[in-house]
Amino acid sequence: MSTPELEKYRLPEARPFDNHGRTVAGWTWAIGICVAAFVIGLGLVFSAIVAWIGVGLIAVVTAVSLGLKAAGRGQPNRLTHTAKGGAWYHE
Repeated sequence: MSTPELEKYRLPEARPFDNHGRTVAGWTWAIGICVAAFVIGLGLVFSAIVAWIGVGLIAVVTAVSLGLKAAGRGQPNRLTHTAKGGAWYHE
Protein backbone atom coordinates (compact mmCIF):
# COMPACT_ATOMS: atom_id res chain seq x y z
CA MET A 1 0.00 0.00 0.00
CA SER A 2 1.49 3.33 -1.06
CA THR A 3 0.99 6.66 0.62
CA PRO A 4 -1.34 9.09 -1.18
CA GLU A 5 0.20 12.10 -2.85
CA LEU A 6 -0.43 15.36 -1.02
CA GLU A 7 -2.37 18.00 -2.88
CA LYS A 8 -0.89 21.47 -3.17
CA TYR A 9 -3.22 24.36 -2.58
CA ARG A 10 -2.84 27.86 -3.91
CA LEU A 11 -3.99 30.42 -1.37
CA PRO A 12 -5.02 33.95 -2.29
CA GLU A 13 -2.51 36.73 -1.77
CA ALA A 14 -4.77 38.70 0.55
CA ARG A 15 -7.49 37.96 3.03
CA PRO A 16 -11.02 38.77 1.84
CA PHE A 17 -12.93 41.62 3.44
CA ASP A 18 -14.53 40.94 6.81
CA ASN A 19 -17.49 43.29 6.30
CA HIS A 20 -19.38 41.19 3.70
CA GLY A 21 -20.36 44.43 1.95
CA ARG A 22 -22.03 45.88 5.04
CA THR A 23 -20.71 49.41 4.79
CA VAL A 24 -22.24 52.84 5.28
CA ALA A 25 -22.14 53.45 1.53
CA GLY A 26 -23.76 50.08 0.81
CA TRP A 27 -26.56 50.53 3.32
CA THR A 28 -27.17 54.09 2.16
CA TRP A 29 -27.55 52.91 -1.40
CA ALA A 30 -29.76 49.92 -0.55
CA ILE A 31 -32.16 51.86 1.67
CA GLY A 32 -32.22 54.80 -0.75
CA ILE A 33 -33.08 52.56 -3.70
CA CYS A 34 -35.90 50.96 -1.69
CA VAL A 35 -37.32 54.40 -0.85
CA ALA A 36 -36.96 55.47 -4.50
CA ALA A 37 -38.77 52.32 -5.66
CA PHE A 38 -41.59 53.10 -3.24
CA VAL A 39 -41.82 56.67 -4.56
CA ILE A 40 -41.88 55.36 -8.14
CA GLY A 41 -44.69 52.98 -7.16
CA LEU A 42 -46.65 55.86 -5.68
CA GLY A 43 -46.01 57.78 -8.88
CA LEU A 44 -47.43 54.96 -10.97
CA VAL A 45 -50.63 55.13 -8.92
CA PHE A 46 -51.01 58.89 -8.48
CA SER A 47 -48.92 61.01 -10.83
CA ALA A 48 -46.19 60.62 -13.40
CA ILE A 49 -44.32 63.55 -11.85
CA VAL A 50 -43.98 61.64 -8.57
CA ALA A 51 -42.58 58.67 -10.52
CA TRP A 52 -39.97 60.91 -12.14
CA ILE A 53 -39.07 62.28 -8.73
CA GLY A 54 -38.38 58.68 -7.70
CA VAL A 55 -36.14 58.21 -10.74
CA GLY A 56 -34.28 61.37 -9.80
CA LEU A 57 -33.97 60.04 -6.26
CA ILE A 58 -32.17 56.98 -7.64
CA ALA A 59 -29.59 59.25 -9.25
CA VAL A 60 -29.15 61.28 -6.05
CA VAL A 61 -28.82 58.20 -3.84
CA THR A 62 -26.28 56.65 -6.21
CA ALA A 63 -24.23 59.85 -6.23
CA VAL A 64 -24.31 60.07 -2.42
CA SER A 65 -23.31 56.43 -2.08
CA LEU A 66 -20.41 56.83 -4.52
CA GLY A 67 -19.35 59.94 -2.58
CA LEU A 68 -19.36 57.95 0.66
CA LYS A 69 -17.28 55.26 -1.00
CA ALA A 70 -14.79 57.87 -2.21
CA ALA A 71 -14.66 59.26 1.35
CA GLY A 72 -13.64 55.84 2.64
CA ARG A 73 -17.00 54.68 4.00
CA GLY A 74 -17.45 51.93 1.40
CA GLN A 75 -15.74 48.70 0.44
CA PRO A 76 -12.15 49.20 -0.79
CA ASN A 77 -11.33 48.32 -4.39
CA ARG A 78 -8.39 46.06 -3.60
CA LEU A 79 -7.69 43.32 -1.10
CA THR A 80 -3.97 44.04 -0.71
CA HIS A 81 -4.34 46.38 2.26
CA THR A 82 -5.81 43.56 4.37
CA ALA A 83 -2.87 41.22 3.86
CA LYS A 84 -0.10 41.11 6.42
CA GLY A 85 2.97 40.74 4.28
CA GLY A 86 1.10 38.44 1.91
CA ALA A 87 0.93 35.68 4.51
CA TRP A 88 -2.45 36.22 6.17
CA TYR A 89 -3.00 32.48 6.45
CA HIS A 90 -0.17 32.14 9.01
CA GLU A 91 -1.98 34.23 11.65
